[in-house]
Amino acid sequence: AQAETEYEEALKIYRALAEVNPQAYLPDVAMTLVNFSIFYYSNMEDKEKSLYYSKEALRAALPFLEYLPSVQNYAKTAFQIIQAWGEDPEALMQQILDENK
Repeated sequence: AQAETEYEEALKIYRALAEVNPQAYLPDVAMTLVNFSIFYYSNMEDKEKSLYYSKEALRAALPFLEYLPSVQNYAKTAFQIIQAWGEDPEALMQQILDENK
């Protein structure tokens, strides 16, 4: 329960910072969302929340995928989690891309 609270607090802080300076802090939002997704996959076995946070991580990572290796790693981890739940990561990414058009 404490880990969940700490992740929530970190996400709240990074989201607030990203509103002011998205170039600097949106990658941290993506990182925290991936960590949340891992948490719900590994510790809570909550598919719905884990997939939700993976999808949100990919949304946050999208503007940086072309040029930030760390964000590419976050996206890769999100894809692995999505796949581990038996879902299609490419289809989910296409859905995110379609939403951003």
